[in-house]
Amino acid sequence: MAPQVCTDRNLRITSGTLGLEKWSAPRMVLQASVASTADGAITGAGFTTIPGKLLIDASMSWTSDSPLPLMMRLQVIRSYRTIICSNPNAIQIWDSWTTGIDQAARTPDTYSVVNSLTTLGVDIGTDNTSQPYYGRIHQDYPACSTEEWWELPAGSVLNIKYRAYVWTPPPWSNNASANTPLHEAWARGVKLRLWAFPTGDTEVQ
Repeated sequence: MAPQVCTDRNLRITSGTLGLEKWSAPRMVLQASVASTADGAITGAGFTTIPGKLLIDASMSWTSDSPLPLMMRLQVIRSYRTIICSNPNAIQIWDSWTTGIDQAARTPDTYSVVNSLTTLGVDIGTDNTSQPYYGRIHQDYPACSTEEWWELPAGSVLNIKYRAYVWTPPPWSNNASANTPLHEAWARGVKLRLWAFPTGDTEVQ
């Protein structure tokens, strides 16, 4: 009688040889690099209504190829950012992402769930004619990374929606920096990496 060998679903036997299934090891299953499409000058009355001006709009979707649940890790890797702001205003670049398992991910366009903030503001007052003093700040912010984890059931679809915006919290002064305003916001881009990590086969004791 041929020997009976019990293996879990992270393993396979091909022509009598024991091997590993592709889902049995950590792997990057998706990657997307998305550039900002609206970096640059902020003029006029600014963007004082949430969500502000859309800078980056990205989506990802992946279907599990494993018969077992997977632990999914999303890495959000942001480029370095730059903000230039004039007295007495404030500028903020913010981003957010949402997920849907076996359903669409909601568009992240409200300020109730914010994943990161890059903020610059300056207020050094006004002269005796109520005109803001001349003042500008140029600030660079280093690249950074954030990650989040989810459990994905076998065969399910994970949908991810990412957005980054710039907005200018009110009030907004059109005559900033002694009536020579300079305001800019540069998000540059984001890299999204989706990783899949295996889980044990609980049906094998």
